[in-house]
Formats: sequence, structure tokens, C-alpha cells
Amino acid sequence: MTAREPVWVRATSNGKTLLIDTLAVNETRTVEAKGSVELRLGNAGGIDIVLNGKPIGAVGPKGQVRTIQLTSGGFRIVAPSKPAPADPL
Repeated sequence: MTAREPVWVRATSNGKTLLIDTLAVNETRTVEAKGSVELRLGNAGGIDIVLNGKPIGAVGPKGQVRTIQLTSGGFRIVAPSKPAPADPL
């Protein structure tokens, strides 16, 4: 991962936190894991991600919070969970 703008990143794999940090402009971090890695990004449009040597392209617009699941076969953007409906009074 290389930040083009400041980006907050949390990386987890198999229930373990691998990284929690705010990357500065041009800062690069590498995350290695067996199985899948889940990235939670603040400012998804401000980061370039390379998976197994290949850029994955844009994962969201600037300023957007996104969750990305990375596997050896590719990636997918995880849909945000919908808020629970409010209890009627």
C-alpha cells in the first residue's frame, strides 16, 4: 500500500490485527498473511494497493471509508452494513 494522501488503515487477518496506522503521503506499508486480509480504509481514494505484484485499481473515492477483502485470487469491496432500524416508540 502506498498513500497518495493521508490514509487511516487497519489490516486484519484471521481475527488478528496486523496494522493500525495513518499513512502519510508517499508512505508505503506491506502486509503479509496466509489466507485473506481485510483492510479498513479511511480515505479509500488516497491509496494505491498492490496485491501479489499487481495494482488493484481504485477502491473508492477520496474521503470515503471502505472495507476491502484481499485474497490470493483477488479482492472485493465489502458492502457497508445497514444500520439497524430504530425501535418505534
